[in-house]
Amino acid sequence: MLIASILLVLGGVQLIGNDQVETIHNPAPTVDAMDALLQPESLNNASGIKITNVKPGATLKDTVTLKGTLGNPAEVERIELKVDDGKWKQIKIGANWSIKIDTKKFQNGKHVLTVRTTNATGETKKLTLQVTFKNKNQDQNPSQSDSKPTTSNNQTTTTNNSPTPNPPLQEKPLCLSRDNTIKLVGLQGQYKTRVADGSAIDARTATWTTAEVGDQHSVHFRYYPAENNNLCWQGGTILGDWAPGTPWSFYHGVTALRVRGSNFKVDGIRIDKNGDGIGFSEETASNWTIKNAHLTNIHDDCVENDYMHNGLLDDSLLDGCYTALSATGHSGMDSPPNGLSKTWMIRDSLIRLKPMDAVYKGPVPGHGRFFKWSNNHPEEGYGTKLSIHNTIFRADQLPNSGDLGMPFYEDPITSELKSYVKDCSNNTMVWLGPGSFPESLPSCFTVTKNKSVWDSAVANWKARH
Repeated sequence: MLIASILLVLGGVQLIGNDQVETIHNPAPTVDAMDALLQPESLNNASGIKITNVKPGATLKDTVTLKGTLGNPAEVERIELKVDDGKWKQIKIGANWSIKIDTKKFQNGKHVLTVRTTNATGETKKLTLQVTFKNKNQDQNPSQSDSKPTTSNNQTTTTNNSPTPNPPLQEKPLCLSRDNTIKLVGLQGQYKTRVADGSAIDARTATWTTAEVGDQHSVHFRYYPAENNNLCWQGGTILGDWAPGTPWSFYHGVTALRVRGSNFKVDGIRIDKNGDGIGFSEETASNWTIKNAHLTNIHDDCVENDYMHNGLLDDSLLDGCYTALSATGHSGMDSPPNGLSKTWMIRDSLIRLKPMDAVYKGPVPGHGRFFKWSNNHPEEGYGTKLSIHNTIFRADQLPNSGDLGMPFYEDPITSELKSYVKDCSNNTMVWLGPGSFPESLPSCFTVTKNKSVWDSAVANWKARH
C-alpha cells in the first residue's frame, strides 16, 4: 500500500488565487482515492512529502503558492515541481517548503502538478495532483497553444506538438546556498586542497589549463575521514591541450575532476580535451551527483564509476566521448566490485560517442562503447544497475571494441543472462552509421537516422544553460 510510504494531505483547503485561501470542510478522501493520485517512481525514499494547501480538483488563478512539508529533509537531495510535462523547477529543501506558480502562463483547463523528491542514490518518489487553471481572458495562452492535455484514469498527460519546445524554467545553482563556500577565481594550478566536510566550491570564474596543471589530474579530491566529503562543486572550466598524436595510454591516466570522497555533487562544470572527464575513483566515493555538465573531446571515459557506486547523471551534455560511461572493475582493486545492488540513474541528458585519433585498439579514428560495464570477467566483478530516462544517445560508426547496445551480465546464482537496465523510458538512439542500427534495444528506445533530432536537442540544451 502506497500510503505507508507517502502521506498526502488533501482535504480541507481550496486555493482561489493570489495566495488567498478559503477553507472548505470536506470529508477525507478514501484510501483508494488517495492511491489513485500517487505516482511514485520508487518507495525507497522515505521523505514523507505532503501538500498542505491544495485539494484535488481545486481551481487556481493568477499567481498561487503551493505549500507543503517534508518529513525527512536530511534524506532528500532535491525536491522539484513540474506542471504537466514541463521542466522540473527546483524547490528549496526544508521541513516546510513552498513554490509559486504563475497560472497565467498556461492555458485554462485541467493540469497536473507533480512534486518529486530525489535521494542521494538517485531514487525518486512522485506525488501528483490534478487541478484546474482558470484566468480571465486566458482561454488559450499563445506560449501553450500546442499543448493538448488529455485525461485518462484520473491522470493528465500533455502532448506537445510544437517543433520547438518551450524554454524550461531555469534552476538555481545547486551548491551556492551552503554556509561554507570557497570561491576560486582565474587560472588555477592543480587543486587538491583538503576541504572541510559539507563545503561548497564556487569555481564559476575559475579555469584550469594544461600549461598550469601539467600532466596530472586538474582537480583531485582525495579521501580523508573528516574532510573532502559531502562537497558541492559549482561551475569551473577545465581545458586540456595535449599535442595531436598523444597516445590513448596517456589519456587513460589523466582525469579532469577526480573524486574519492562521498556524497560529492558537481553542477555546471565545463570540460574539454581530457582523458577521463569525471572519475569517482575509490571505494569511498559513494553517492555522487553530476548535473548540468558539458563535456567535449574526452579521450577515455566521460564518466568513470568503476567502484560501482550509486550515482545520478542529470541534465548533462556529453558531446564527444571515446567511451561514454564506465562501471567495470580492474586488477588494481582489492577485490572485484559488485554493483548489482547499486543504481546509476541517467536522465534528461545527451550522450555522443566521437571517433578519436588516439584509440585503445583498432582503426583510427575510432571510439569505444556507450556502456563499458563489467561482463563477468573474474577481475571485473559486476557493474551497477541502470535507470535511463529521457536521454538521447548518438553514434556515427561502430565501436572499435564491444558493441553499442545495453550491457548484460550472467546472474551469479542462476547463470541466466540478464540486462543491467532495471528501468527506462522515453529514450532515443540517433544512428548515423551505415544501414540499420546494429543492436537490439529495449522498447524504451526509439531509433532514428535523423541527425536533426540530435542537433535540435543540443541547441536547446545550450540555450538553457
